[in-house]
Amino acid sequence: MFELSGHIDEVNCVVFSPDGKTILSASEDSTIRLWDVDSGQFVHLLGQHLRGVNTVVFSPDGKTFASSGKEGKVFLWNYETRKLLNTFQGLKRNFNSVSFSPDGSILSFIRGDAIGFWELSNGVLINSISGHTAMVNSVVYSPDGKTLASGGRDWVVYL
Repeated sequence: MFELSGHIDEVNCVVFSPDGKTILSASEDSTIRLWDVDSGQFVHLLGQHLRGVNTVVFSPDGKTFASSGKEGKVFLWNYETRKLLNTFQGLKRNFNSVSFSPDGSILSFIRGDAIGFWELSNGVLINSISGHTAMVNSVVYSPDGKTLASGGRDWVVYL
């Protein structure tokens, strides 16, 4: 067992890369850290967020990852180069979570009681839905990408 220490505030999210070789950690200290799973060693620090980082997620192919923060932005990163590819902006509200469609073409986000969808090929907001009467906490795609499930503070799961 390794202890991966280095953040100076709460860790909000950890995720394995699709190949299982890397872990990303997102923190209230406004950073994302990359860690090598086999050695437990720190690999790289990303500090683009101005306020705490809520979540980080890999694309299904592992070539990119996205992070969302409290400054109302979602960042899309190239995994190999660790370079910022795109920034998606909201209305200065937190993005609670982001997730990729199974084919990696759409980045979904949760902001308050709404779920939105960005088409990654052109960065365009293609749709936004709201059925929850309170904050949405989680959203996930079915393996075939045809169904989306969301759960929120209104005690309801929507498909």
